[in-house]
Amino acid sequence: MDRYIDKLVNMQVVGMGRIKNTFCIRFSNDKESYVLQVQAAWRIKEKNTKTIAVAQMDEFMQSEENKEITIFGIKIKNLKNKIENKIVTLCSMNDYGDLKIDIGDNYILEIFIDTSEEEECWRIQKYESDEKQYVFYGKIGGILE
Repeated sequence: MDRYIDKLVNMQVVGMGRIKNTFCIRFSNDKESYVLQVQAAWRIKEKNTKTIAVAQMDEFMQSEENKEITIFGIKIKNLKNKIENKIVTLCSMNDYGDLKIDIGDNYILEIFIDTSEEEECWRIQKYESDEKQYVFYGKIGGILE
């Protein structure tokens, strides 16, 4: 597994957003690009301070135009300004599949395995490629698909 996580080190954050209930963040360098898709609990925080985004994707509020919008969308827009174009400096995973990615000098993405069921928690895949993906499941751990 380390070889999948290690590929992210020295890559730049080039995009983030959501697909249904999945948080996606893309990393790239001059040669290749990877996507991390997260379905488990996660947060992005400033080192040693406050949390600036969490996995509350379905929390809604009314906009000034009276349209229902997600608070997640607002947080991601603000977050993009802070971490896009920053370089990944460190990646690590513990025995339970919790993932920690240091981004730039000030930010940390933490993913917490929040299930003991046989369901997908997160995956890393090469962007727009048919190569095998590393998928981490709650009950059975990580496997290549």
